[in-house]
Amino acid sequence: MYRVLFFMLVCFNVRAQENDLYVVYNQIFDYSKPIERTAFLYANDSGSLYEDDMLTQYKQSVIENEKWQKEQEKINEGSNSKSFRYIGEVKNNTFYKFSRDGNTVQFIQPVIKDRYALITDKVQQNWKLTQEKKIISGIECFKATTRFRGVEWEAWYAPSVPYPYGPWKLHGLPGLIIEAHDVNKRNNYTAVKIEFQKSDNLNKDLSSLVTSTITDKVTMQQFVAMRDEIVDQPLFTDRETTVRREVKKRHGAELVYEWEQEKDK
Repeated sequence: MYRVLFFMLVCFNVRAQENDLYVVYNQIFDYSKPIERTAFLYANDSGSLYEDDMLTQYKQSVIENEKWQKEQEKINEGSNSKSFRYIGEVKNNTFYKFSRDGNTVQFIQPVIKDRYALITDKVQQNWKLTQEKKIISGIECFKATTRFRGVEWEAWYAPSVPYPYGPWKLHGLPGLIIEAHDVNKRNNYTAVKIEFQKSDNLNKDLSSLVTSTITDKVTMQQFVAMRDEIVDQPLFTDRETTVRREVKKRHGAELVYEWEQEKDK
C-alpha cells in the first residue's frame, strides 16, 4: 500500500490531466457486529462515483449461512427442532453519484420488495479545518471535523491530492479524504489504494449500473417520508386488534435531517 500511495504522489502532476482518480477504500461498520467491506471511488473534476461492494459481502454471507444451516441440521437431527436464519437478498452494489454542480448525491435504495427509488439528495457538510496533521501511508494529511445529520465526524484529508471527494456522502474538503470516521467509530473509512485510471462509470446514469427497475424518483425528504410511512403502517388489523411495528430510533450515519431540525426550531 505504501508504494502505491507514494508512486501516486510522485506521478500526480504528470498523470492527473490524463486520467481520472481511482481510490479503493476499506470500510468497517461496527454496530451490533463488525462488518468489513471494500468500496471504490471514481472521480474527475466535475464529480465522483462511490461504489460500495455489497454483492461480495452478500455472497460470502450466503456461503457462511449454508455452512451454518448444515451444522444446525446435524445438531437437530432426530428431533422436531428446526433452525433458520434469514439473509436479505442483495441484487446490486450501492452507488453514490456526487455532482459538484449543486452539491447533489444520487443513489438508489429499496423502498419495499421489488420497489426501488432513485433519490436525489442535496448534501452539504460545514467542515471545521484545523492545523493538526499526521502522515498516513506517506501522505501528509490534515484533520477536519463536522456535524452532519446528527453525527459528529472526523476526517483526514490530503491537500496534495486536490480532489474534494471522499467516501460515502462525505465531500467538500480541499483535498481527498484519506481517512474518516464518526466519533463513536461505528462508520470507518480508510483509503488503501490510489491510482489514476479512466472509468466509463462516471458518465453513466445510475439506473444503468444496477439490475433493479427504478419505480420512484424522489428527493431525500420524500424518500424519508415514504420510509417512515411504511414503518408506521400496521402489520395487521382485525375488528378488535391493531398490531404495529415497534418504531425505533434511527441508527446509522444519518440520525436527523435538515428539514426536521428546521421544523423543531
